[in-house]
Amino acid sequence: FEEERPRRLAEFTGNDAVKARIAACIRHEQFKPGFLFHGDPGTGKTSFARWLSRVVACEGRKLEELDPCEGCYPCTHGSR
Repeated sequence: FEEERPRRLAEFTGNDAVKARIAACIRHEQFKPGFLFHGDPGTGKTSFARWLSRVVACEGRKLEELDPCEGCYPCTHGSR
Protein backbone atom coordinates (compact mmCIF):
# COMPACT_ATOMS: atom_id res chain seq x y z
CA PHE A 1 0.00 0.00 0.00
CA GLU A 2 1.08 3.58 -0.53
CA GLU A 3 1.40 5.98 2.37
CA GLU A 4 -0.04 9.46 2.15
CA ARG A 5 2.50 11.78 0.55
CA PRO A 6 3.36 15.08 2.27
CA ARG A 7 1.18 17.94 1.03
CA ARG A 8 3.13 20.85 2.57
CA LEU A 9 6.82 21.69 2.67
CA ALA A 10 6.79 21.55 6.47
CA GLU A 11 5.66 17.91 6.37
CA PHE A 12 8.90 16.75 4.72
CA THR A 13 11.45 15.56 7.25
CA GLY A 14 15.20 15.91 6.91
CA ASN A 15 17.12 17.52 4.05
CA ASP A 16 16.77 20.99 5.58
CA ALA A 17 19.41 22.46 3.24
CA VAL A 18 17.50 21.23 0.19
CA LYS A 19 14.19 22.50 1.56
CA ALA A 20 15.72 25.94 2.22
CA ARG A 21 17.17 26.16 -1.29
CA ILE A 22 13.91 25.11 -2.94
CA ALA A 23 11.95 27.51 -0.70
CA ALA A 24 14.20 30.37 -1.84
CA CYS A 25 13.54 29.48 -5.49
CA ILE A 26 9.79 29.47 -4.81
CA ARG A 27 9.84 32.78 -2.91
CA HIS A 28 11.73 34.54 -5.70
CA GLU A 29 9.89 32.74 -8.54
CA GLN A 30 13.25 31.66 -9.94
CA PHE A 31 12.68 28.06 -10.92
CA LYS A 32 15.55 26.25 -12.56
CA PRO A 33 14.93 24.41 -15.84
CA GLY A 34 15.38 21.12 -14.03
CA PHE A 35 16.02 19.58 -10.65
CA LEU A 36 17.87 16.32 -10.11
CA PHE A 37 16.84 14.39 -7.00
CA HIS A 38 19.09 11.52 -6.03
CA GLY A 39 19.57 9.39 -2.96
CA ASP A 40 18.74 6.10 -1.34
CA PRO A 41 15.37 4.44 -1.87
CA GLY A 42 12.67 5.70 0.48
CA THR A 43 14.15 9.14 1.13
CA GLY A 44 11.28 11.12 -0.46
CA LYS A 45 12.65 11.97 -3.91
CA THR A 46 9.43 11.20 -5.77
CA SER A 47 7.23 12.78 -3.09
CA PHE A 48 9.30 15.96 -3.17
CA ALA A 49 9.29 16.08 -6.97
CA ARG A 50 5.50 15.67 -7.08
CA TRP A 51 5.04 18.38 -4.47
CA LEU A 52 7.35 20.74 -6.37
CA SER A 53 5.51 20.12 -9.65
CA ARG A 54 2.23 21.04 -7.95
CA VAL A 55 3.79 24.27 -6.61
CA VAL A 56 5.02 25.24 -10.07
CA ALA A 57 1.68 24.42 -11.75
CA CYS A 58 -0.53 26.00 -9.05
CA GLU A 59 -2.64 28.88 -10.34
CA GLY A 60 -3.97 30.03 -6.96
CA ARG A 61 -0.79 30.22 -4.90
CA LYS A 62 0.08 33.63 -3.52
CA LEU A 63 3.69 34.73 -3.99
CA GLU A 64 4.47 34.66 -0.27
CA GLU A 65 3.18 31.10 0.13
CA LEU A 66 5.42 28.07 -0.31
CA ASP A 67 2.71 25.46 -0.73
CA PRO A 68 0.12 24.91 -3.47
CA CYS A 69 -3.35 26.32 -2.81
CA GLU A 70 -5.08 22.91 -3.11
CA GLY A 71 -8.09 24.61 -4.71
CA CYS A 72 -7.23 25.44 -8.32
CA TYR A 73 -7.59 23.02 -11.24
CA PRO A 74 -3.94 21.86 -11.35
CA CYS A 75 -3.99 21.22 -7.59
CA THR A 76 -7.21 19.24 -7.60
CA HIS A 77 -6.73 17.33 -10.86
CA GLY A 78 -2.95 16.80 -10.90
CA SER A 79 -1.11 13.69 -9.78
CA ARG A 80 -1.25 12.87 -6.11
